[in-house]
Amino acid sequence: MIRTFVEKDLQYVIEAHSRIYRDEYNYDHSFAEFIAHAVQEFERSGNYAREMGAYSERGTGVMQ
Repeated sequence: MIRTFVEKDLQYVIEAHSRIYRDEYNYDHSFAEFIAHAVQEFERSGNYAREMGAYSERGTGVMQ
């Protein structure tokens, strides 16, 4: 199923970006902090109706 963003996806975005960039580009924890800050800013002031993502979901969670 493809669905739009829900607030619970914020932590997934942080974890997925951190893991992917660590594994593929050898980025360290400072990149994870950068992503966390950006996602927290979106959570605080983002326009969920205009700035949205699509997520692929199977069963009980977002597919990785």
